[in-house]
Amino acid sequence: MTSLHARLLAWLLGGVLVVGAVGGFIVYRNALREADGFYDYQLEQTALILRDEPVEYGAVPRLPPAAPISTTPARSEPSSRARSELTRWASTDSPRRAR
Repeated sequence: MTSLHARLLAWLLGGVLVVGAVGGFIVYRNALREADGFYDYQLEQTALILRDEPVEYGAVPRLPPAAPISTTPARSEPSSRARSELTRWASTDSPRRAR
């Protein structure tokens, strides 16, 4: 025969495991039901939004009008440092040689 302590421990552990498993299953089912309701609501809202939109099958998407293209390239002014470098380089007879 087993001791009273061992039998009591086995019954208590078994009861805790059963209650934990039943509680976990109930929590899982409630979370699943809540998530299902949330997704149903989102799908319903999407359907209501799309219901009001006209459907044009095979239509080319409408793009915004393009900005006019300039024939002259955009010119930016060089900075003062670049301007001084260009001036110094242009004042010499030949370009600087690499040292």
